[in-house]
Amino acid sequence: MSQSKLIRNLFLNFQSKLQFFERRFIKKSCVRDVTPTELKTLYIIQLSDNKTMSGLADVLKVTQGTFTITINSLEKKGYVKRKRSNLDKRIINLSLTKKSEKVIDSYEKFHNEIIDKLISDFDEDKRSLVEEILAKLNKILITS
Repeated sequence: MSQSKLIRNLFLNFQSKLQFFERRFIKKSCVRDVTPTELKTLYIIQLSDNKTMSGLADVLKVTQGTFTITINSLEKKGYVKRKRSNLDKRIINLSLTKKSEKVIDSYEKFHNEIIDKLISDFDEDKRSLVEEILAKLNKILITS
């Protein structure tokens, strides 16, 4: 097997397992009413400086229509609130509710545990290499 094919297989395998563990996390956690997509959306809303519907859809690389469907669901469940801008009524800003903070904290702990397991045996050089590879992957995906 070529090195390129091996890397591709490892990457796809990792992606698949991460999705499995995210679904398992949701089932085991106190948060059973959100999907993995909704959970990631909440997390991105928290991290993002831009809290507008269009800005967040762009960050997530989804259409505004797709993002609206996700936000409709999260709003109905009490995780987000929408508010029209006073300056421009076309702009809709999002805010997280108290209910979402608990979910995001749990999700962050889950990811921290995975990262800690990944790098716990690595020396500083290997940690830097992982950081470099992930940064390059992000850069490639942004420009693709």
